[in-house]
Amino acid sequence: VHLILDFIWDGIQFFEITSAIKGYGEKMVKAVVTAIPDDWEAAVVMDYSGGFWDRIVGYEYSYVFS
Repeated sequence: VHLILDFIWDGIQFFEITSAIKGYGEKMVKAVVTAIPDDWEAAVVMDYSGGFWDRIVGYEYSYVFS
């Protein structure tokens, strides 16, 4: 996982995330978004996943922008 923390704008960017085991990508996302402060925003700047972020953002993590 490669995360970019922005302390000035109170946000975090998922820059790169890979998982060799199916389902662990979502576990990593959950660990990050539950650990950041409630007033922070999470963002995905570039998505080469082929649909992972569309699925994640669409149902459980609607506050993650992609």
